[in-house]
Amino acid sequence: MLFFNNNYLANMKEFCIALTVTGSLLFVFHIFYFLYICSVSCYTIFKKEKYAQMDLFVNIVVLSLNAIVSCVLSYITSIENEYWPYTLVWWILTILVVGIIVARFIFINEINKEKYKFFNINEINVNKLRSKFKIENWKVSNGILNPKKKWDQSLSNEYINLSNRINEISINQIDKTRVDLISDIIMFNENYSSVFCVKKRKYAMLLFTNLIEQLQKKLSILK
Repeated sequence: MLFFNNNYLANMKEFCIALTVTGSLLFVFHIFYFLYICSVSCYTIFKKEKYAQMDLFVNIVVLSLNAIVSCVLSYITSIENEYWPYTLVWWILTILVVGIIVARFIFINEINKEKYKFFNINEINVNKLRSKFKIENWKVSNGILNPKKKWDQSLSNEYINLSNRINEISINQIDKTRVDLISDIIMFNENYSSVFCVKKRKYAMLLFTNLIEQLQKKLSILK
């Protein structure tokens, strides 16, 4: 017995059209998401950041769904040849998703060449980072943040908290405190580099470089 009977196949055209249009729209959104992840990855300076890993997971899920739909439509087309255009579109979308995964792999490998390994704080050149992101002449009081917005308030509060923790580091607790602080500063960089607004993203990078510079100076004093 066939998976689809002839009466059901006769009413499949509208479904195939809707499925193809939906798949095409989702693919467009997928491209925008891929470009967004690429943009965010430029503002995270440590290797294996979570956004790149999340993007890989999304790509694999999308590829799996595309492949399943393409195979189902191929089966339908083998029974009713009139559905071949929709099958063709879905296989093209599947191939394009593979292309995005390959592009992602190349992009991540290239951008990782400029990133730092975890905990190598002393190797980070904050002036180079500020120059790279064109924030060397910015000031913390740049007026970009809106205190009434939750994201802006969270950024300011976390920055102040991390800055105070750096100031409170003592020689007796330097080993444990240093590891915890570096982990939290890395999370600060990753959490606040995902905002859509480029100005706010640069502002977060400025605060991040300030924290790195402050920690480097503090550790050099305690040596």
